[in-house]
Amino acid sequence: MVSQTETTVALITGASRGIGKAVALRLAKKNIEVILNGRTKEPLEAVREQILSSGGRARVEIADLADLEQVVALAERIGDVDILVNNAASPEKYISVLADEDEHWSKTTNILMWAPVRLTRILARGMRERKTGVIVNITSVNSQFHAPYLAPYCMSKAALETFTRCAAMELAPHGVRINAVAPGIIHTELTEELLGDMLNHLQGVIPAGRAGKPDEVASLVEYLCSEDAAYINGAVYNMDGGMILGNFSQAQKRAAEVE
Repeated sequence: MVSQTETTVALITGASRGIGKAVALRLAKKNIEVILNGRTKEPLEAVREQILSSGGRARVEIADLADLEQVVALAERIGDVDILVNNAASPEKYISVLADEDEHWSKTTNILMWAPVRLTRILARGMRERKTGVIVNITSVNSQFHAPYLAPYCMSKAALETFTRCAAMELAPHGVRINAVAPGIIHTELTEELLGDMLNHLQGVIPAGRAGKPDEVASLVEYLCSEDAAYINGAVYNMDGGMILGNFSQAQKRAAEVE
């Protein structure tokens, strides 16, 4: 982790379920106060109660990251943090690049790209002043697959990885580290909602033969936030069961056409 004190604080966006929840539970076990962000209070409160019952510290901050004004208000409201995990996901759907879907494009790019950028820009200022801080961006192997019918999603994730590297170069001399984790298919509620019956087909073309688990991703995030990772900066880690080694984008295309 960053050098821990009694006031070490981590903000995790999209913390109500899936990867975000798993990250929050892991960091809380390290005596870090976690700020749980999401759009809906009830599931976040459930995660908070789980953390509190285990002796950890947590609080809930509601903000819809599709609304960039709420993003700025969130950052200003919480003040300084030592760790930022940009994890919030956007409900995705398969659309053609030719479709008139401006609202979908705006919502997707706001949540997946502009919200992490704005949170980083605001919260990293305090990290820079204190000469310490860690940021982990959750991207996707789809930043590299350039899958058809997923242009808003793929573009946003690719842009976030580029931003990760640029920001890491700029902030490294000030003691701030920024890395990214690029999961493949991870078995979460959101994945099931997006893929439905396609999930079984796509798992079949992953060399590992299965989807990943949220806690497996959280373990890597935990490591990147630790002092053991102090010399890692500007890196993007694929965590995909080997799927990037194969022709997975074509499998996605066929699955989408079948759907």
